[in-house]
Amino acid sequence: MGKITQQEYDTQMSANKAQIQAIINQTGKLTLAQKASAVASKAAGVAMNVAFNMGIMLVINAIITGISTLVNSEKELIDKANESASSLREQNQGITEYKDKITELKDALADETISEEDAYNARKQLVEIQDEIVSKYGLQKDSIDLVNGSLHILIKSFLYVYSLLYEVGI
Repeated sequence: MGKITQQEYDTQMSANKAQIQAIINQTGKLTLAQKASAVASKAAGVAMNVAFNMGIMLVINAIITGISTLVNSEKELIDKANESASSLREQNQGITEYKDKITELKDALADETISEEDAYNARKQLVEIQDEIVSKYGLQKDSIDLVNGSLHILIKSFLYVYSLLYEVGI
């Protein structure tokens, strides 16, 4: 190897320049591909995180909805139980009032000193109470005869209702 001419030098430099440019272009392309790969990888990671978070949100939402439904159902049951208890208390009060009035009228009729008019009024009130009880509580009219003495059936019915109310704590 000896001396090279300027033309050979220029040719060699042009070839080297072309090779360097090809390497730069290849590196640029490789870097671009690497960048695209990194972006795609990050996008896939973000998409997986979003999907995972959406799944967690759906599970949490389902749990909250279930708890809310359970709480509302329990509240509705408590409200219905309170309504039933209130209704039973009102019926109990009504039954107690009927029982007291019937006992009062029966005692008045048992009193030998009662006037005929008072006895008539007492029997009339017993018939009115009997009709009220039949209409209110759905009993058959022939199962109650307050005037003629089947009061014990009504009292047994009242005692049975009282025992039921006592059992449920009202």
